[in-house]
Amino acid sequence: MAHAPKPMRQINIKVSEKVYENLERLAKDADAPVSTMVGFLFDAAYASRMKGTPDADLDAHVAVVGLATEGKATREQLATALGLTPEVVQRMQDAWIMVMRERRRGA
Repeated sequence: MAHAPKPMRQINIKVSEKVYENLERLAKDADAPVSTMVGFLFDAAYASRMKGTPDADLDAHVAVVGLATEGKATREQLATALGLTPEVVQRMQDAWIMVMRERRRGA
């Protein structure tokens, strides 16, 4: 006996133009809509974060992002995971802090 499909919920996100262009390129290469490609990427990151996957590199990158959201990753860990310098990561963190402060003031 077949199981009834589980209800799905929609999530809307905003990305930069550059990220969208890259997603379009990935989707075109996979002959899929951009929304499907984003869903695949989300599913991979979610699976990695929640239970781990056979892809050790993916799991390591997702773990660092998870630690970053909890404030537990070092700048060097983030830089290595993102392929950036610690200085660029510092500028990114500073920018996020500024944005969050502005949002709190506007709320």
